[in-house]
Amino acid sequence: MTRHNTKKRRILDIIPIIISILLVIGINFCFQLVLVNGDSMNPTYQNNDFLISSKIAYKNHSPQKGDIVIVDGKSKDLDIDIIKRVVATAGDTVEIKKGQLIINDKKVKEDYIDETMNKDMHKMTVKKNTVFIMGDNRNHSIDSRVFGSIPVQDIMGKVIFDLKF
Repeated sequence: MTRHNTKKRRILDIIPIIISILLVIGINFCFQLVLVNGDSMNPTYQNNDFLISSKIAYKNHSPQKGDIVIVDGKSKDLDIDIIKRVVATAGDTVEIKKGQLIINDKKVKEDYIDETMNKDMHKMTVKKNTVFIMGDNRNHSIDSRVFGSIPVQDIMGKVIFDLKF
């Protein structure tokens, strides 16, 4: 083997290592593996389900109604990060009457919940740069009904995939 071929071979041997390092960095920067802790998102997600969230989903646009998000729990004095569904965005009105979620004076059809809510909530308007979040297991969830709407900046990611086995 010539000196040139040896040098070329070394470069070719290093390329997979460089690609692997770049992939690990990219994955850590863009995605997060999340473990569901609790039952507040039943039936959509159960305790101990694994989810993958995108850390960059909201770099160029805001959360939308229906998005399931990972929220920094520290922002609400919680010990763990929380997983909830965005039900209203800035400027929307939110209220709960007779167990029914009402957004902008319209009843919301929610096929993803198993039971109606057992507490009403007076109408409120979601402030600029915030979202109103709720767990799918409405009667067993601590969410915006308790701590109010959350700043968009406290959202750590958007759930993009679940790893149900």
